Amino acid sequence: RFKVEESRTGHGDLTSEFTSRDKNDYTYKLSSSSLTASATYRSQTYSRTQTDYSNIYTAKPDPGSTSAYTLSFSINGTVATDALSAGGASRSRFTYSTPTALVRLNSDSYPSSGQLKVTGANNSAIRLTVVSKTQFTIELDANGDGEYESTTRPVNWSDYL
Repeated sequence: RFKVEESRTGHGDLTSEFTSRDKNDYTYKLSSSSLTASATYRSQTYSRTQTDYSNIYTAKPDPGSTSAYTLSFSINGTVATDALSAGGASRSRFTYSTPTALVRLNSDSYPSSGQLKVTGANNSAIRLTVVSKTQFTIELDANGDGEYESTTRPVNWSDYL
């Protein structure tokens, strides 16, 4: 006999706003000043708190086309969690942002421009930079000085997503 005991709880605030101007011309915003989720699995409880969360998803018609439109995605926030810490002994904290919105055409599978940045302990950071609608690079600032010491060669979106 197999039995899995699991429970989940959450609390905080979450605001959703949708503004539509026309077909394929809209903005969807999701935000939270603080949202905490906890889960217990096999008698171990893990929690994650997300603060200053903002997600903006926008669609705009492509000029000169009746069916093409551009999708733009921006996200910012901070996560504190014990799920990433060794043995759950302390909480890990990181921030994430899109310094430049991720943008793609509705007919493309992946973004054609934009950046996503994740900053961790001691301001160390990784930055994903979109090179084209098929490729991106990853940069590493290991010591948190704002200079990226290492950059991958362009890699294919389809290899990762």
